[in-house]
Amino acid sequence: MEGVYIVSAIFLLILGHIIKSIRWKQLIFVYEDVDVTSLLLAMSVGQAINMIIPYRLGEIYRIWRVGKKDLDNG
Repeated sequence: MEGVYIVSAIFLLILGHIIKSIRWKQLIFVYEDVDVTSLLLAMSVGQAINMIIPYRLGEIYRIWRVGKKDLDNG
């Protein structure tokens, strides 16, 4: 029974990341069109950094990653 809870928690975590990436795409779409998969990658790595390093430095990484790698104007 515990396995069901773990699998559902992992599923909900992934679903939450996908929804956040789509929401972030809607905010950025005003300026440029960005692929959702690159936003999802930046979101996931930023979240991993937030788990390891304090002070929410993963958010700074996420902004830097998308700005430098995916946006034309940087």
